[in-house]
Amino acid sequence: MAAPDSHFVVLQLMNLIDSGAQGKVYKAKRTDTDVIIAVKYVNLDLESSNRENQLVALRSKFEDIKNLDHPNVVRHIHTQTNVVVSLYEQPTYQIIMEYCEGKTLHNLVKDFTVTPLLLQKWTRQLVDAITYLHEQCCVHRDIKGANILTTSLDANTCDLKIADLGDIKRLMKEATQTKEVSHEKGTWAFMSPEMIKGEQTENEQCADRIKLGRRTDIWSLGCVIIEMLNGALPQFHNKNGILVAGDMAVMYFIGSGGSPTVPAKLPQKVHDFITKCLKRNPNERPFAAALKQHEFLTSAPEDVATWILPPRLK
Repeated sequence: MAAPDSHFVVLQLMNLIDSGAQGKVYKAKRTDTDVIIAVKYVNLDLESSNRENQLVALRSKFEDIKNLDHPNVVRHIHTQTNVVVSLYEQPTYQIIMEYCEGKTLHNLVKDFTVTPLLLQKWTRQLVDAITYLHEQCCVHRDIKGANILTTSLDANTCDLKIADLGDIKRLMKEATQTKEVSHEKGTWAFMSPEMIKGEQTENEQCADRIKLGRRTDIWSLGCVIIEMLNGALPQFHNKNGILVAGDMAVMYFIGSGGSPTVPAKLPQKVHDFITKCLKRNPNERPFAAALKQHEFLTSAPEDVATWILPPRLK
């Protein structure tokens, strides 16, 4: 039985893409258009009153993301509810999204050495996407390689799209309601110091809204560039050069003054870009729109092609 959605789309599931605590993501085909899409099935509570509360929250989130339209942000096309009265089937909230053919950036760079030209291209695409989200008064709060999709299986020609917008935070009007930076979202290795400590760091008008925490996404961007260079999650080393290992240790390290280790012997323009993103004081980090003008992203291809990136982590 379908809930009162404006249009219920019948889907033909093809294969499982991902599975997590909330539910599963499938590649699927819309039977009304034959278009290939991705669909996320979010499990709903079996008890009807709890389920209604879930649906209110989920539909509110979709309102924040359904109109986002940028070539480097995954489009969210439609949602619908499927409530099955059965002992064997879980009620679900289905989120129909644009399908991306390739891997996540996290999985791609494990086995693929990023060239200087690709590093510039992909960073430019991410900066463009983050600039767009921030102009829409949205903070992603969990930018990382695992939440960035590639548009094809050809690493040399694919583009990037920021995904996992389900927890995107729409910036609020009232200052008393703007506890936007929360330690409950994000992944430790990509999480800014202010997010770990739960600090409010910005209070700027965005039309009639207050912008709070946009530059936490800039810190995460710096971490993603390190991930592209290393082919692995950012690493953290203490003042004695000893690797900081484990989620809780990394969280404490960042919260108490530490930062990801920036690869040595980087081209100066790349090093400068990353270090600007990783300023511990968020008010010293550039906004995404300013980063678009950084010389790393504006350098000519013939110049970038001569850069030598450091060896990847073993």
